[in-house]
Amino acid sequence: MPKYNRGYVKQDLHGSLLLDKADATDVTTIETALATCTMEDVTASRVLGTTYQNTSGKLKMVTVTLAQTGSTGIAISNFYVQATTPASTTLVGSLLFGVSTSVKHALSFWVQPDYYYRASDEDIAPATTTIDRWVEWTFF
Repeated sequence: MPKYNRGYVKQDLHGSLLLDKADATDVTTIETALATCTMEDVTASRVLGTTYQNTSGKLKMVTVTLAQTGSTGIAISNFYVQATTPASTTLVGSLLFGVSTSVKHALSFWVQPDYYYRASDEDIAPATTTIDRWVEWTFF
């Protein structure tokens, strides 16, 4: 990885971290943290409506890409994260579409260690929702 040899880490107006003239200690810490990040495609083992738990002991970011199809109807998907199971009350994201063809969309959310998370499917027929891809990143 490239080294940044002057300055500091700061945040932009949207809260994103910028490596602007970071000193060697900050860069080493960031590089070490990012080097321990893992990405896993868990699509084959995920089912809409099922609650999962982050048992990694680390912070996790989940990205779920859904495919919604149907000639009519409404496709509804809700995403929950909470400290107790089943994950069904703490809403972190929601997608609602009037389906006339096919739509794919993604939503990402953070899951703390030991927290539970779930993507729900509450379609109004004949709309249908399926998981196109479910990826989980484990950090630090």
